[in-house]
Amino acid sequence: MIRIIRNADIEPEERMEEECDYREAMEQLIRERKKLCPIKLEFSRLMDTAVIHSLCGYLNLTEEQVFYSEAPLNLSVLSVVRDMLRHNKCLFYQRRVPQKPAWRDLSKRMIEQVEEKDRFLAFPYESIRPFLTLLNEAGRDPQVVSIKMTLYRVASNSKIVEALIEAAENGKDVVVLVELRARFDEENNIEWSRRLEDAGCRIIYGLDNLKVHSKLCLITKKVGTEISYITQVGTGNYNEKTSAIYTDYSLMTANHDIGLEANRVFHALCLGQTVEHTEHLLVAPKCLQNKLADMIDEQTALAKAGEHAYIGIKINSLTDKYLIEKKADRGIQSRRKDRNDRPWHQLPGCRRSGADGEYLYPQHCGTFSGAYTHLHLRCARQLQGIHCLCGLDDPKHQTACGSRCAHL
Repeated sequence: MIRIIRNADIEPEERMEEECDYREAMEQLIRERKKLCPIKLEFSRLMDTAVIHSLCGYLNLTEEQVFYSEAPLNLSVLSVVRDMLRHNKCLFYQRRVPQKPAWRDLSKRMIEQVEEKDRFLAFPYESIRPFLTLLNEAGRDPQVVSIKMTLYRVASNSKIVEALIEAAENGKDVVVLVELRARFDEENNIEWSRRLEDAGCRIIYGLDNLKVHSKLCLITKKVGTEISYITQVGTGNYNEKTSAIYTDYSLMTANHDIGLEANRVFHALCLGQTVEHTEHLLVAPKCLQNKLADMIDEQTALAKAGEHAYIGIKINSLTDKYLIEKKADRGIQSRRKDRNDRPWHQLPGCRRSGADGEYLYPQHCGTFSGAYTHLHLRCARQLQGIHCLCGLDDPKHQTACGSRCAHL
């Protein structure tokens, strides 16, 4: 077998004209990606040198870009072997099914339960179903006037998108930011954006030169003249499939101040702007790095004073130089962990821990001792996109989040 790997990088900003349709331009770029230049040639059987030279000449490759592999190039055959052996249960791990959270009362509506107190989900141990139920209820509740949401990667048969479509068809004002630049999910997102728009949703595509990584949902209710909010902030994509595999957090709150601030975030996104100042949420690119730096400085000061100080970080990777230098201070114990072997930086004076064979992908969370006790966040590795963080006020939720970082 011979396999040719092509360059898959596309730069939408370089091709966008002021008057062009963004979605159509992305579709054109995706079509062109299939014809981008080859960068690697692999083969799994011995081949005549002359044939290899001919292929390199045709593909404009050098010998350094040619690789011979004794292993099969197409490993999809392993799924066939797996299915053939499925009857032999001793060869497979016990199936893990996300559970209903202990706080979930099936006799009550989800909206009522979130309005009673903040609700917290820890994936994949707990099911995403309560959040799906919340969305479905909001789409049918006569008191709900709008639903605003950011979408980055969704399932191919997304129940979340279906809930948004139903809400729009029920007369709700549904605003959805669909990030068309989610790598290798562009086609899926383009199709969903078209279906959402056809259903009457207002679709926005984010800001120039900034990807929107925030996982943010805002439900607005109006009772008489009273306006109330239910806000959901999470670390993981709105994807029912990956929520059963990846470790992530989801906070649902009726806190009015958080709702007001989330509304400001969506208002800025609709205007193509970034949030300049926040009190409750931490929103990149202008209101995240500086606030995290302040928290790190606070822990450093406590450590230098001989008091208890701790920072726990759990993220895929970190490339923000300013924060790396901040966290390199040896005055406090700090650790981070990467469970899925993505690129990461081992910071000086920090401890890396982990278990071999861990199959769960990491959520992005942080723990700071002190006033802003626990923090859960989305994707702090690249602070130039649009990201949103939220503190946890409930002691039980703080314990759930903090214990994950403390036992990394």
